[in-house]
Amino acid sequence: MSDDADITIDDGMFTGVWSNHILIGSDRDEFVLDFAWIDRREQRGTVVARVVVAPRLMRRLLDDGEMAWQTWSEENLPPEVRRDDG
Repeated sequence: MSDDADITIDDGMFTGVWSNHILIGSDRDEFVLDFAWIDRREQRGTVVARVVVAPRLMRRLLDDGEMAWQTWSEENLPPEVRRDDG
């Protein structure tokens, strides 16, 4: 699949969902990402989205996520609190 593919999004999904917790499960063929919202006062929550991905896509998610985090943290966090893995 190409990054420049013409991808559409349904109106109902356009705004997205809020998540403050993630559960990650896996087996030989796939990863399951359960995004949840937990009410910390009640200590209960609900899964707001489940995404199942192939291992190759999970690797890309990790790599692209690390690059996005690096850019975001450089722009938004003071140097003394940035984590430097280099």
